[in-house]
Amino acid sequence: TPAVVTVGDSFNITLRGASLPVVDASGNDSAKRQRLKILRGDQSCVAAVPSEIAGVGCAETQRVMPASHAGATGVRTRTVYTMCSTRPLMMEDSRVVFGGFQVLSNTQGRSYKVCYCAGQECNHPDSWEEVPGTLAVDRQPYTWLATPPSPLPRVAADGSAAALTLALRRPAFHSYDDPAAWEVKLVHRTLGCGVDMDTTVFTVQGAARAGPDTLEVEVEVALDPWGAGDQ
Repeated sequence: TPAVVTVGDSFNITLRGASLPVVDASGNDSAKRQRLKILRGDQSCVAAVPSEIAGVGCAETQRVMPASHAGATGVRTRTVYTMCSTRPLMMEDSRVVFGGFQVLSNTQGRSYKVCYCAGQECNHPDSWEEVPGTLAVDRQPYTWLATPPSPLPRVAADGSAAALTLALRRPAFHSYDDPAAWEVKLVHRTLGCGVDMDTTVFTVQGAARAGPDTLEVEVEVALDPWGAGDQ
């Protein structure tokens, strides 16, 4: 649970089963080592967590394995994402709760699956298994288009702060509020919509309605030229 979530809303996932890990007689608490991942339906349980999923952190590692095809010698290397930080919020022998997740966007109406490790050698790919069922997400009605497209230069050609135009759109007749009343903020792609926009980086210079279902927003972007990675 839940079976359906809404884009941008925080949610927990409860897994139910028989004889889930608990503290054993020797004090070994494997229950705290249980882990969970949320992935797109076509991904394997050892794949990277999609960028639109917040609250799940899994580190990339390299698994060195014996060569698998006939007559081969030596080893092969496989990239996996099995070292995950999703510790349980609540643990019982019949259920375990993980939480603090968000789906940040879902313009394509994707559904997701859940993979679970029972707490034994979760760094090993074979310790992960797919949980029956799917996690459906309400389709996101609003879309946006950036000009210029990604990647945005850190500074303009003349050395000034870079400028960005965002066109926000909704499907016709989806709702009837005035686009001029919409508000927009930019945050790092790993964060949810509940955080404040970093006004030292992004400054909204103006916004204007560009039709009955579109708002165009002018943004000045002051990225650190020595900063690392995309925003």
